[in-house]
Amino acid sequence: MTPSTLPVALTAREREVIALMALGHSNAGICAALCIAPKTLETHVQRVFSKLNLVPTTGLHRRVCAVLAWMGQPHVTDVSEASGLAPMWNR
Repeated sequence: MTPSTLPVALTAREREVIALMALGHSNAGICAALCIAPKTLETHVQRVFSKLNLVPTTGLHRRVCAVLAWMGQPHVTDVSEASGLAPMWNR
């Protein structure tokens, strides 16, 4: 799955936001790059999380899970599943 073939439809702005998240930009950096207010960014990020069905979970960072989904990589929904991903990062 590639960013263009996600099973959810992200708006153009949501795709810009998640692309900047993938590059490691902070909220302040994303706001500056897109010339938007922090509250507007929060709205975009929350909509991305919602569209990707990413709910707050202890031990998982939703921004990382969103970027992994956007990149077509598997993401875990439970911390206990994370140990199986370690070999993926050693390729």
